[in-house]
Amino acid sequence: MTPLIISKTTKNHASGEVRKRVRKNRSADALSTGVTNTRATLLWIICAGSAVILIVVGAIFLHSPPKDAAEIILSDSPYKYLEDAEKESNSKESGIFEELVNGKNQAMSLFTKYATSSSVEDFIDIVYLSDKNRESISKFWKPMGIKPGWKPSAKSRWQILENNGIQHGLLAVELPNLELFMAVFRQEEGILKMDWKASVAHSSASFYDLKQGQGDANEIRAIVSPGNFYTHLLPDSEFRCYKLVASDNQESVWAYVKINSDIDSELIAQFTPSQLTGEARRFIPVVLLLERGSAESMPSQWMISKVLRLDWLDE
Repeated sequence: MTPLIISKTTKNHASGEVRKRVRKNRSADALSTGVTNTRATLLWIICAGSAVILIVVGAIFLHSPPKDAAEIILSDSPYKYLEDAEKESNSKESGIFEELVNGKNQAMSLFTKYATSSSVEDFIDIVYLSDKNRESISKFWKPMGIKPGWKPSAKSRWQILENNGIQHGLLAVELPNLELFMAVFRQEEGILKMDWKASVAHSSASFYDLKQGQGDANEIRAIVSPGNFYTHLLPDSEFRCYKLVASDNQESVWAYVKINSDIDSELIAQFTPSQLTGEARRFIPVVLLLERGSAESMPSQWMISKVLRLDWLDE
């Protein structure tokens, strides 16, 4: 499985190219997840969650370099609206929070180990819930191909976020090929670890397979947005449609829930306009359990049988 990355304009491009690329990102329906070979847009993670998602401290950057392409793209991510959610709650676990605030250098060191590894055994010790995830990592992980000796730039951005009461750090690292990787870090028994599933937007099946009506759909990380594709088998009078997009922003499928079902209520609430801002989210990262519907439905049409998480964090 390839890492979750964001396209970044090369340094010799003019600022007009940067803005052009950013506009292109904004025109996309959503960002995405899955088992794919490229990751062309942001955002992951994870971080958009349930009604109680928030940034513990707005965008906390331990260093404040001049605004560049990476910063512009980050500002266009699903994290952007979380700045408003911050005003809805002031809760934080000060101990974990303080450790995360001061954890940028450690996170960079851990990511260096991950990025330059040539085998799972090289980095498995830094993975959050490594025992549980060893099998999945062994099956899906692929080396990033970064040579030993490489280190992230000191300009890498470090944000502290909170989802559903879980505080975590988000490290935006520019890779040697000038792409941007979003790595998620969490405390596990007082030790900083990399949340591999959140960082790479791990899914149990690729969106290519899902589009063919195939694959293990027990754990699908997707960027979800309201959809409008209905058929006589799945009419809008009975079902609500959602568009699920993969993390490379290349593949998508349709997913449905019965109107007024518990799942419907849980999901539609995420797109209800905020009482604070009056604005509604356009898309959210979610972990879903999908299942096939009628044999007569299209291969790319799935049913949502359970919302596993309203973010991409591992658990």
